[in-house]
Amino acid sequence: MHTCPTVLALTLTLALAACTVAPPRESEPFGLAARHAVDYRAEVVAGHSGLTNEVERPDGRVTDDRIVGVRWRLLLLGEPEARQLGLLSVGAWTVDAAQVDARFESAGWRARAPETTLVLHPGQVDSSTVLDQRAYVRSFDVTAADGVLIADPVVDVLSEGTLLLVEAEELLESESMRLGLTLHLSDLQGLDRVEARVPGGSSPVTLQRPIVSQQRLATEAVLARGECLLVVALAPKSTGRVLAFLDRVELEQAR
Repeated sequence: MHTCPTVLALTLTLALAACTVAPPRESEPFGLAARHAVDYRAEVVAGHSGLTNEVERPDGRVTDDRIVGVRWRLLLLGEPEARQLGLLSVGAWTVDAAQVDARFESAGWRARAPETTLVLHPGQVDSSTVLDQRAYVRSFDVTAADGVLIADPVVDVLSEGTLLLVEAEELLESESMRLGLTLHLSDLQGLDRVEARVPGGSSPVTLQRPIVSQQRLATEAVLARGECLLVVALAPKSTGRVLAFLDRVELEQAR
């Protein structure tokens, strides 16, 4: 068996940005109480298969049996509404959880996926994903049978969507919660068509090379009871903004 020499493992970085978010404006609406520093990176890559759960995770060790419940909701806003709310900037803020709940009710917001509750021990990192998958022809395997070359397509699967990594710890003295998160977003921009020659063949074959935009946003915050962490990132194809809301939920403390 021969493999087509055109290998689409090429990863071409077209754009890369890393920034620390600037201080907030005084006129920011939506009850934005505090703005947190974020590590934000964005890039567009060719020949990438999108998100997987095999991302870098910290080595977490459970230090005790106290558990913390973290609820997260994912929302996609169009650019006009995001502009009206003053939420065009990528970043992370502390907001009032009651105001967030009220907006979901009064504005008719519909979460992009059902809300999820993560149950965490101190030192533990948990994850939640909202993914779509799409198949594409990555390469061809060439075999010879009775003197005839046969090219069989090799189909790969691209995953696009959202991956959230969260760790949380209860701070008993202040009755607050330390929350750390890393948000990964991947979006398929298109499929390039690449023609390649099969060894020994007379006709070219067409391969597909995905063009994927990726974002990674990491931040940390201390939330008092009744507070919520709001994270804003660019929406797919920059048509709006992705909003992630994370707040604390009370759980039965079972030992």
